[in-house]
Amino acid sequence: MKEKLIEVLGLEADTNDEEIITRVKSIRYALGFMEDMSKLLGVEANAAKIKIAVLGLKNSENTVVRLQGEIDRLKAERASDKAREAVEQALKAGKILPSERSWAQQFAETNPLGFETYIAGAPIIGPVDKNLHDQNGYVGKTEPGLSTAELAIAKLLRVTPEQFKISKESLAL
Repeated sequence: MKEKLIEVLGLEADTNDEEIITRVKSIRYALGFMEDMSKLLGVEANAAKIKIAVLGLKNSENTVVRLQGEIDRLKAERASDKAREAVEQALKAGKILPSERSWAQQFAETNPLGFETYIAGAPIIGPVDKNLHDQNGYVGKTEPGLSTAELAIAKLLRVTPEQFKISKESLAL
């Protein structure tokens, strides 16, 4: 009987009783593990079906990793769009100058709350006009004879645009 058991277990002919018991215990452990896995995976306690289920999970994991990458990319894209909108609003509000656009974009992307706080406390240093800046940052005329930059200077000097225009014309040669 011992010889038949050794053959069924795939052991060498000179195997002692302790090695036989160890092999039987390991097989029982493996069977218990296989049963637990089959319950966990919701499949029949069959090695092939368990393997297929595990491969399916692995593919699902790859899909999850790919989708997480896509979500991260979309979040970054959205953050960049929000930063661009915040910068445009700051330009329109006169809180930053067109020459500061690149810096402001980087600041708004890396620290949106910090940028918002900065803009909230920033004085108006540029022209205020919602249609003021085109794609190239061009500042157009908004008052006959005065550019928006001149209007901003007049505001900083606390003079009316008319007073600034008169002073400008009197200095012109």
